[in-house]
Amino acid sequence: MTEQDAAAPAQTLQGEPGPVAPPPAVAWQIAVGVVIAVVAVVLAWATWQLPAQPLQLDGGARLVPGLCAGVLVLCGGWLVWEALHGGWRHLPASTSAAHFQITPWVWVTAGLLLCALLIRQSGFVCAAALCYVLALQGLRAAEQPGLGVRGICLVTDGAIGLLLAAVVYVLFTKVLGISLPAGWLPWM
Repeated sequence: MTEQDAAAPAQTLQGEPGPVAPPPAVAWQIAVGVVIAVVAVVLAWATWQLPAQPLQLDGGARLVPGLCAGVLVLCGGWLVWEALHGGWRHLPASTSAAHFQITPWVWVTAGLLLCALLIRQSGFVCAAALCYVLALQGLRAAEQPGLGVRGICLVTDGAIGLLLAAVVYVLFTKVLGISLPAGWLPWM
């Protein structure tokens, strides 16, 4: 056996891919999952502070916030687990915590603040539809920077937002018995 024959198997063993170690956990991904879980725990605590309503067939005022808290705990835990096991898998490689886009944040924040400010005067349906439209503009701006606002999107989003908000309004007021402000729509 020559030296070349002995070196050949060693070279093939070294060239073969070995077990691939998962990428290290990204601290900001873990932080996002933990923050979501903490918000869920606070929401659950606030839910249990609501007065109990015995013999409520619809679940009472604790049902929806309790379900939301449970789902948020699951989402926060899942995000932490994903971060610890290789990071968020479908996140583009160029995305980082340092790459913060201000325009989408402004759209979403404006939607939430305007909804909170206008809900008593305009009513739940109009305020929630406005929040929906502005939040969608923010999500589109995050997905496609520089796209701009399109009139047809605003009209379509407004119609869908009004429909969704009306369904939620009817669900909360008629099914769950939770009063929401009607505002400009007294027939609701």
